[in-house]
Amino acid sequence: MQGTAGLSFHDLLFAFEAVVACGYQRADGVLHLLPPMDTVLQGGECLILLAEDASTLPSSICDDRLSATSDLRCMGRKLCSKERALQLQGLQTQCVVIIGHNESIGSVLLEIDGTVAPGSEVVMFSPQSEEIRQEFIEDAQRRRGYHFRNFAMSFQTGPMAARFRLEALPILEASRIFFLADSSSSPTEVSDQTVAGILQVQAILEEGDKPEWSMRERSLPVIIPQIMDQATERSCSQLNVQDYINSNELAARLLAVVSESPHVSGIINQIVAEDGCDFIIRRLDEYAALDNIDLSGESGITFDEIAAIAAVAGELALGWSEVGAGSLGPWEMNPKEKSERRPWNSDARVVALKHAQIW
Repeated sequence: MQGTAGLSFHDLLFAFEAVVACGYQRADGVLHLLPPMDTVLQGGECLILLAEDASTLPSSICDDRLSATSDLRCMGRKLCSKERALQLQGLQTQCVVIIGHNESIGSVLLEIDGTVAPGSEVVMFSPQSEEIRQEFIEDAQRRRGYHFRNFAMSFQTGPMAARFRLEALPILEASRIFFLADSSSSPTEVSDQTVAGILQVQAILEEGDKPEWSMRERSLPVIIPQIMDQATERSCSQLNVQDYINSNELAARLLAVVSESPHVSGIINQIVAEDGCDFIIRRLDEYAALDNIDLSGESGITFDEIAAIAAVAGELALGWSEVGAGSLGPWEMNPKEKSERRPWNSDARVVALKHAQIW
């Protein structure tokens, strides 16, 4: 693209109005998704851009945008060069409940270990025996050459949707509750068990305002089910559970994208690889560099400012909650007016791309 030679990747974040720069591909085919912010482009790279469609792709750098954001870029570069004091705020200890067990448990626990502070707890519940699950998890750690270090594991056994068994789990103390498609059940049973389990957990949470449980003093946990079909997806929507993962549909969509555009496979590889990049949804106050942006007035904040704040932590802001939306969305990805101010409430969130933790 014309005009990129000599620009850093940090500068590239503020060079376009209609797209978000996510990385680049060198002439030798090597792909860099979310490269270091101080990477200087040579001018012959193919850029990786998040765009609405092909008609919005730019043909050159927008000099007016670079001029308008010069102060913001200068601030970001100075902050990026400072020590770790301006990195993300520290992790917190958490209690995580996992209901169900399948071959993905190792990857799930690996991600959890990278997002919780030492001293956290993971409670796993499944109809399968504790011995089988422990052995599988130990094998998963040996395959990766890594042992989970930030949480202690405990196991409970029982039917997936048994209310009296679920009540024995630390549902009210949990920050997140995962439902995995248990490998001991058939696909039909998995769907029924997931919906029934969610209903039971929601009932436990609704009844949890008893004084001895002190539910009024804490936020509700996020429920994250793994689902296998569209019928269960509709059920989740009716239950107001938005953070579900349709494993079958996700795999089908990835295959369709690669079939249509084979060159996208490199980007997907970097997203799904354990040492690649992850999508994350953050509160704005998780970024320590927020202290350098004035939010005291009623004018709010721009997406350019959020991009600068995220860049200090080595992350790439891709979108944010729609105006008036909460922590569950809906989301506005690649905002159209990146320099336009909007109000920011405590429930709003930032969607960002970050490097996965390297073990």
